[in-house]
Amino acid sequence: GKNTNIQNQINLILTEIYKYKYENIQFARIGVSQKQYRKISILIRDNTGTETEVTPTFSHLSSGEVMILSIFASILKEYDRVSNHVDVSTENIRGIVIIDEIDLHLHSDLAKNVLPILINMFKGIQFIISSHSPFFLLGMKDTFSDNCEFVNLPSGEILGDVENFEEI
Repeated sequence: GKNTNIQNQINLILTEIYKYKYENIQFARIGVSQKQYRKISILIRDNTGTETEVTPTFSHLSSGEVMILSIFASILKEYDRVSNHVDVSTENIRGIVIIDEIDLHLHSDLAKNVLPILINMFKGIQFIISSHSPFFLLGMKDTFSDNCEFVNLPSGEILGDVENFEEI
């Protein structure tokens, strides 16, 4: 049903987040344990099919991982709230998302390698993002090539070279 679709989309986001930590990851998912000892954890399945608990509770996530997960899960939640679609997927979502200082609390690997991939999963969304991270900008340039625009603030100058900026 609809909740399973949403959970599957969250698991896809988790998979992208955990790919930068674990080389042989096939899939990441939220795991919910038995009621008597209930806990919510994150498990990964590697290329051999072995499933391992890598994050015993959500409090074990880094602040950057929490931020990324909450941003993209919030997009899914809001789409679910305002739409009548049963199939909640990143491909169906349309709109504009504005994020100020997306690089806040992010490790450089997350900013450069993970964040652009997650943004690319939501192809129907126009993202308007501010950032101070050259790693994020380089990752966006690598992922989107000419399909994104970098504006130097406060001048409003469109940048071709993302290495030369004041604020984006």
